[in-house]
Amino acid sequence: MYGLRADRPAPDLRGTNPAEAERKYWAFVLTFDKRLADKWQLRGSVTYSSFQGNVGAGTFGTLGRTAMFNDPNSLTNAYGPLSFDRPLQIQLMAGWSLPLGFVLSAHYQYLSGAPYSRTLRVYFPADYMGFGTRSPYYDVVAENGVGRYPAMSNLDLRLEATIPVGRRNKIGLCLDVFNALGDNAIYYNLDPAGTLRADLPAMTYTTGPTYNQINSVYGVRTIRLGVKYIF
Repeated sequence: MYGLRADRPAPDLRGTNPAEAERKYWAFVLTFDKRLADKWQLRGSVTYSSFQGNVGAGTFGTLGRTAMFNDPNSLTNAYGPLSFDRPLQIQLMAGWSLPLGFVLSAHYQYLSGAPYSRTLRVYFPADYMGFGTRSPYYDVVAENGVGRYPAMSNLDLRLEATIPVGRRNKIGLCLDVFNALGDNAIYYNLDPAGTLRADLPAMTYTTGPTYNQINSVYGVRTIRLGVKYIF
């Protein structure tokens, strides 16, 4: 951990392109495409990849408006899998032409879970090294990429047909089933977000108030009926 001495000038911040900023992405992609024949078609891809670095790929990180290099602590254990890193991605798309003018289509997607890290906030003693620190506490990544949240698997189906009405008009009917397999998961906050209080007479460590609490839930199966008039 680094703590700027309290008697030092405030940091002079300026926009620049630090040489230490880094993102690395590589991928192996296998694609296949079975063209429509015998009333069915299939296409898809399997991607195995790695996306790592020390600057996030979100909006501000991409625009260069990041505070990543404002504090030496931000570079501690900073290099690792980024939030968009999904080592395994699978996509399948298929369609079948059925009797009576019906068409059945499917889309399947699988994504590895997003990575998470373990963070820590450290409070320095008030008179640390005889000077104290400009800020009472500093944050650091204690361990990067310690695990991943649950993977996501989703299958969507559609059955549709078009019925002629008169010489030029048609009625379209469709039935959609989203998340047909009912895949579901509960996402917990797995970052302890610990606080180390070295400024107290007896040093203490506590985890964040939302540690192991539910962040979000997904996995709703949805059925939708649709009708459209074409003229």
